[in-house]
Amino acid sequence: LMALGEAASQPGPLAMAGGLAALTAAGSVAASRTPRGRYVFDRIRLSLPVVGTLLRKTIVARFSRMLGTLVHSGIELSAALDVVLPVTGSPVHAAALRQVAIALREGEALTPPLVATGLFDPMLIALIGVGEETGMLDVMLPKAAEYFESDVAAAIATLGAIIEQALIAVL
Repeated sequence: LMALGEAASQPGPLAMAGGLAALTAAGSVAASRTPRGRYVFDRIRLSLPVVGTLLRKTIVARFSRMLGTLVHSGIELSAALDVVLPVTGSPVHAAALRQVAIALREGEALTPPLVATGLFDPMLIALIGVGEETGMLDVMLPKAAEYFESDVAAAIATLGAIIEQALIAVL
């Protein structure tokens, strides 16, 4: 503890630590401006324990809502997927959906390529499968969106309550 206090009182180590932190921050900002950097940061963001789960559910809700609206409007599924790509807000999900759109154009159903991505919730995949089999995909996608939106709202409320209790305990 004494050595730590002594090191903290010297300007050299503090300046090096500050410089290293500034370089790391600048490198992160520069990397996040490239397509590959955005993809890597998105992959990291989606893998975070609590935040990643919320982000994935939010992306799934947005995807379901928008795709359901487009399919209900009569837009062809592969064209609708192309429109939905930027709505996800996730380079990782957008890349996966590009592969799904390619599979659709080659004649596959929607469910198998979604399963192959490994990114989409099993509940969504099950609802899409039922929608495809019954010909009511335009009805099932909004129901999936409602489910995931309510799930995200509940998770945020729970997280807010936990953070509130933690702040009270700390203070």
